[in-house]
Amino acid sequence: MNLFNLLPFIFPNECLFCGKENEGSICKKCKSEIFVRGESKTQLNNKLFYLSIYKNNGEKLIEFLKNRKYFSLIPYLIEESLFLLNGEEFDFITSVPSLKFLSYIPEHLEVLSEELSKKKNSKFLELLTKTKKIKSQVTLSIQERHINPVGAFSIRRDYKDLIYGKRVLLIDDVYTTGSTLKECEKLIENYGGKVTSLVYSKAILY
Repeated sequence: MNLFNLLPFIFPNECLFCGKENEGSICKKCKSEIFVRGESKTQLNNKLFYLSIYKNNGEKLIEFLKNRKYFSLIPYLIEESLFLLNGEEFDFITSVPSLKFLSYIPEHLEVLSEELSKKKNSKFLELLTKTKKIKSQVTLSIQERHINPVGAFSIRRDYKDLIYGKRVLLIDDVYTTGSTLKECEKLIENYGGKVTSLVYSKAILY
């Protein structure tokens, strides 16, 4: 019994990017073009893994995820993440928190983090919480993006002593200036955690 055939609304059997039918939500051609996979460094000189380049269909990928068309994309993201993170081990996997539109519907970052933790034999933690509302980084200048997330996050009280000396994978959707990840990295490192980051897409700044 094929779940993709039973639930075409949740698992469309045509490529979301080019419309090609019968190859799932991302056809082979688009998959090879979108998921370039790479490794870089964050502002704090920690490892940064990325699945795609923002302007090369990465932007469209993020748009689908944020519009809650992520159900059928999650398996692709997990597959690519596992390939990219081969050989990397983590004690905990968490994600950059967002202000949820509906609290009973999990965000795409949370869904991916939880599912990836099962594949990596790690524990999923909702480690971070957002303490204030911030503007979308997309609408801001580069200078404003550096300031916008400062003081916007905190570590949940119950987990502060849990992460000392532990390897934490931090997941976010887009890496542009790295300011949001930097704020989250600092919090984890302040409590003794060792951070590696994974993003769906990385912007190239000129």
